[in-house]
Amino acid sequence: MNSTLRTVFTATLWLAAGLACTHASAQRSTPVTVINDVANPIPVVTERELSPRTGFAHGFAVAFGQFTGIPTADRVAGDVFTAPADATLVLEQMTLSATTTETDQVGFVEIRFVSGGNSVRHSLPVPADVVSLPVPGSRKITNYSWPISVIADPGSEIILNLNSISGSPGGSARYTVSGYSVPAGSPSLGR
Repeated sequence: MNSTLRTVFTATLWLAAGLACTHASAQRSTPVTVINDVANPIPVVTERELSPRTGFAHGFAVAFGQFTGIPTADRVAGDVFTAPADATLVLEQMTLSATTTETDQVGFVEIRFVSGGNSVRHSLPVPADVVSLPVPGSRKITNYSWPISVIADPGSEIILNLNSISGSPGGSARYTVSGYSVPAGSPSLGR
């Protein structure tokens, strides 16, 4: 190829490339008019609106020898409550304060969920070396707390129960569960 032809060919290539770039940049720089005023504001949705949470806590006390209001062995203390019908509960903490005889100790605590005829049970151990506080009348108080991460469906029953080693007639257990609730069907739970 001679030099004149090569120069014309190279110039044509540069001109074509320049026109292509000009055309492409012209497409990207087309002005856009956004009309948002007080009557038509830009919608802003916060994380709280996407995932509405309401704090939740529930506590109750029950005597040893009682389970959901029915007399039972002196080793057992438990009761039940129902999750709200319009909300899913996300429970994050469970606390127990048990008053027992000096010689008794809490063996384990159970949290059970019943929903749609299905029952799911979790046993929460109480360490043997947990410190108990003496109280008058040959009794002691054992306090313990567990971080938990459980989801209770709307309207499900939540059963809290303990079993002690030897039994504590006249003793009691105080349970507290806490976390938050979200509206039933909320996408924030990823379900």
